[in-house]
Amino acid sequence: MAKYGKPIVISEFGCLEDGGDRNRWFEEAFELLQKDYRKVRGILFFNNGNDITTTNKALDWQIQNDSILVKTLESKLRSISGEVN
Repeated sequence: MAKYGKPIVISEFGCLEDGGDRNRWFEEAFELLQKDYRKVRGILFFNNGNDITTTNKALDWQIQNDSILVKTLESKLRSISGEVN
């Protein structure tokens, strides 16, 4: 899309809390966006609290209840855009 001058948006962007360090995953993802994917103009967070599309167990993708992650995301978004709305 960048070749044609079209905006690039990542939809359903997210990471589960189970199985690893979600905070670090987001930190690394934003570092890569700034370094290697500078043409990305938008990100839509996948924020479903009851995702049963891939497993029998409901998966919680929500970020708002993780205060450490919210602070990390606010900081990373500010460093990219200059402000967070």
